[in-house]
Amino acid sequence: MSSNVELVNAARSGDLKKVDELLLAGADVDGFDDLGRTALIRAVMGGHREVIDRLLSAGADIELANRPEEQTPTWIASQRGRVDVLQTLLQRGGQCLRPAKNGQTPLRIASQMGHAEAASILLKAGADPNVPDSDGWLPIWLASFNGHKSTVITLLEAKAQTDKLNHEGLGALYFAIQNDHPETVDVLLTSGANPNVKDKEGVTPLIRVAEKKLLRLVNPLIERGAVVDEVDDYGRSPLWISSQMNCQEASDEAAGADPRLVCDKTSAADITTDEDVRHIMLEALKKYTE
Repeated sequence: MSSNVELVNAARSGDLKKVDELLLAGADVDGFDDLGRTALIRAVMGGHREVIDRLLSAGADIELANRPEEQTPTWIASQRGRVDVLQTLLQRGGQCLRPAKNGQTPLRIASQMGHAEAASILLKAGADPNVPDSDGWLPIWLASFNGHKSTVITLLEAKAQTDKLNHEGLGALYFAIQNDHPETVDVLLTSGANPNVKDKEGVTPLIRVAEKKLLRLVNPLIERGAVVDEVDDYGRSPLWISSQMNCQEASDEAAGADPRLVCDKTSAADITTDEDVRHIMLEALKKYTE
């Protein structure tokens, strides 16, 4: 085994004494192991602060990425939520904006994994919460998608925009609803997310809630101003979708029915307030989910 590989292994196990011995014996501080990892990267992965400090003091390249992923030590610390390590790397010159080979930035991966404190450190170091990665994903979309409420709050405090949408008209609120994260939905609505935003097919958050039978999200959306009789491009309203769930037989003509009609043919004239709609939706969804 070469001294370079020995150094990487010693760093991986956090063996500071062995690291010192190998460095004194002339091991390359930036040498790679067979998996394309350097000693510094292995130390970061394991969270070995003393070893990290020693390697950096010995001249380790703080921007030397692994192979073939091209993930820097800063990127890996962000991915793993190693807050103290991340702070050390940034203080020693690590770049907070450099993406990996797949185009994912440190802030993107920290947000995706739900590492709120790591995200906060990166934001303070200059990461922009409103810049998408190479795939077009924003950090707040990923945090919302995975229900990482604390990370969403951190991003919002850094002025992340709640209503930015992708090419399909989908944004943070949609992703939180789609994956049934009620606490994240509440945070987004409280922060000003538009409860009536439409995707490219005209589907609103309340329509999506009805589609997915998410009973507990009905009230929060209506209370935040969701329009209960809004229809999508197919003529469906939240009430119509909810009522169809209770039909004993699904009619072929349902898709063309008046979107303000409920299953028993109650007319729109009998539904006069948002509370009426809320009640009917809740009852319909309750029966469907029981």
